[in-house]
Parts: sequence; C-alpha cells; structure tokens
Amino acid sequence: RTSYNGYNEGGWQYLINGDASEGSRIVKDTLIYLHSTDWNQNNMAIRCEWSIVDSNYIDIQFRHDNVYAIYDDRNSDITNNYISTWANVWGESYIIKSYNDGTYINKIENNIIINDHYSSNGMYGIRAYSNTIVRNNNIQSDHLIWAIYLENNCIADSNTISGDFSSSVFEVQGDSTIIRDNT
Repeated sequence: RTSYNGYNEGGWQYLINGDASEGSRIVKDTLIYLHSTDWNQNNMAIRCEWSIVDSNYIDIQFRHDNVYAIYDDRNSDITNNYISTWANVWGESYIIKSYNDGTYINKIENNIIINDHYSSNGMYGIRAYSNTIVRNNNIQSDHLIWAIYLENNCIADSNTISGDFSSSVFEVQGDSTIIRDNT
C-alpha cells in the first residue's frame, strides 16, 4: 500500500513513476492519494510507458490541474483497475490519459471509474489518442467534461457510462474510429 497526504507546489510527484519503464508490470497495488491541503498540481498516481497496468486500486483526490490517476506515455495496456476520484479541479486533469506511438494497438479495458465531483469544471474521463481499444469500462460520474475522448483508429465498445457530462459523453477528433454497443 502506498499513500500520500502531502502538499505539492509545482514539481511533478508520483506514487509510482514508470517513466521509461518499457515492459514493466504494475499489478495489484493499492494507491491512495488524499490531500489535507487545497493544492495538488502536477501529480500522478501511476505513470507508465509500454507497460501492463492491471488490477490496481486507486483512490485519488484531484485539486487544481495536471493531476492524473493513470498517465501513459505510450502503448500501455490499462486493465481491471478500480479508480475512485474526488474532484475540485480548475484547469485540465484526467482520470486516464494514454498516448500511442506507431501502429501498436493498446487496450483500456474492464476498468471501474467512479468520479465524485465537488466543484469546478476541468475533469476528463479516459483520453486515448490513436490505435487504442477502449472496451468494457464502467464510468460513473456526477460531472465530467466528457467520459471518453478518442483520436485515430480507435474502438470504443461495450462501455457502461452514467452521470452528468458538460460537453459530451464521447468526443472523437480523428479518422477511422468506431463507437458501438455502449450503454
């Protein structure tokens, strides 16, 4: 179990920093990032790259901006995680943000995401860039800007999404993306 209850003013902080961690497995960790202060800019529970991120329990409070539950530099498979968030955000913060490099197809699948919105307006759900399958995730939120953002050559299917979204449930900014069988 890894937890943090501190104050961060400026520099990046991580519970698990897997930057340049190609081939790593981040599995079955309990990560708790609760704040006793009103500021936590530039924080990540998990940062990964070309890794497997599976079956983790993440409880994170979002305050301010540039906060991520999972930040993937590229090509990681993010599966079977339970992510609980509390958000008082201005600026941009993401529950899962996943980049892609080349033609590799990565997966964001079978995750449970529960977002408790307190105030402000800058929370996003899953942001996947290109060549990503976003499948069978359960997203519950009382306020997100959008649940799932996709770019080129992505598939979003069989996701269960409920709650309030200020912009759209799905945002697509790319070609050859398929959205199907979501509820």
